[in-house]
Amino acid sequence: YTQVLPKLSVKTPSFLVAFDLGTECPNGMVLEKLDGEEASGGTRTERRRILETLARLHLEGIVLERSGQLADANLPRFDAEAARYQKWRSILVDGIADGSYSLLPWIPSCLDAVLAALPGFPYGLIHSDLDLSNIIVAGNGTIGLIDWEKACIGPISVDLGQFMEHVASGDELQGYCRQLVVSQGLRVSEDDVSYWADVGRAFKLIHEICSYVHASLKGRAPAPSWRGKYFEPCLPALEAIAKRNRWCD
Repeated sequence: YTQVLPKLSVKTPSFLVAFDLGTECPNGMVLEKLDGEEASGGTRTERRRILETLARLHLEGIVLERSGQLADANLPRFDAEAARYQKWRSILVDGIADGSYSLLPWIPSCLDAVLAALPGFPYGLIHSDLDLSNIIVAGNGTIGLIDWEKACIGPISVDLGQFMEHVASGDELQGYCRQLVVSQGLRVSEDDVSYWADVGRAFKLIHEICSYVHASLKGRAPAPSWRGKYFEPCLPALEAIAKRNRWCD
């Protein structure tokens, strides 16, 4: 935090103190309080502001990464070859064989397509946990992002995909795309950004599917209501993205 944020021009909360609670919280930090309300994602205006804020953060991260200024930041770096993703593939194969999760046989190859695509997207500083509970809207409309413990240097499509759950239509990405083109002159189109968002969204959906299947296979399945609310909607959402990008028949 103290190495990366001073490099950014965006306003960031002041760092107050660090603490260590052992295994429960080995690297805790106390930051200046950010006043505001948790984002609802319920209005087009709010979503537009969040996406434009995200674009500004991504732009700065891309510039810092390309100029080598994040080299000394001691941040983890996204690695599509990491062993954890091979474990995801194994979980999916086991889930398909089990037969009780309605998993279709093309999902492992969909994971392969996503992991192959991610390294080709612009890398920068990404939040990696863009749940609405981690987005604060101040009274003046300023957007704040909190809880950065999963931050890393990685493909910006990961953040985009996580937020796409709350986006009503693809045209809401126009403001995000415009920030990239106007601010840094990046040669990207709305179709490019839509594809980045699709890949990032598929990545998140597969993660959620794997988390549920793994817990269930280990005898730690959440309540049936959780399955109906969180797990089952992932399957048609992933299928729609996979068909749109020809990752499945």
